[in-house]
Amino acid sequence: MHREIAGLAVGVAVGNAYGVAFHSTVLGRLDVDNGDIEAMRSGAEPRDEIQAAVYAFARALVIDRGAMTEAIAQRAADAGLQPSDLLQLVAECAFATLVGLVDNLLGGVELDEFLRPQAWK
Repeated sequence: MHREIAGLAVGVAVGNAYGVAFHSTVLGRLDVDNGDIEAMRSGAEPRDEIQAAVYAFARALVIDRGAMTEAIAQRAADAGLQPSDLLQLVAECAFATLVGLVDNLLGGVELDEFLRPQAWK
């Protein structure tokens, strides 16, 4: 679930409508609260402490281009995220950023049928 939250955070940060729809759909299938999904889609954190720390970490990683503040890193540690968890999030953020950049360069890939209910923007 953490990777999906990170993917959603990146999608919102880089303006990738396909990524936002995809990760929103997967999070919904993982029974994440719809209110929390909507909050993340609007750039706000979910209510769950661990999920919020994941979202904040991923968002800061992308927006600040890796210049992570000590407060964000400490928040992730306080939420129980281990270095291996953070490395997985970094990998997801790198992948989601690359996909988002390509999608934006192409002018936005058309959403697949199963993603259309979660269209963004």
